[in-house]
Amino acid sequence: MEFVSPNPFTSFVFYIFIACAIIIIAYTCNFYYLAFLSGRRKENQNTVSIGEPTVTIHLPIYNEKYVTKRLINSVCDLDYPKEKLCIMVLDDSDDNTTEQIAQG
Repeated sequence: MEFVSPNPFTSFVFYIFIACAIIIIAYTCNFYYLAFLSGRRKENQNTVSIGEPTVTIHLPIYNEKYVTKRLINSVCDLDYPKEKLCIMVLDDSDDNTTEQIAQG
């Protein structure tokens, strides 16, 4: 029986398949190696308590003259330290809502 040379395209696809298989095996081994190392790690990272973060609340308002005062009062009544709370009223109204906010 005589030897038949393989198709060049088939050989190319086979070599690409082998290369991809080697890369996937290397990636999997690396994953398990890193998992093993992280399990052996004995460092304890202490966290520092910084308290509550500063929070900014944006209140977008557009022609909400009947809701604006209640909205701002309810946000001001939140159970959060007042020195860490910033309230920004974003008003783009074309009625008298802006005057109502300024008065209240």
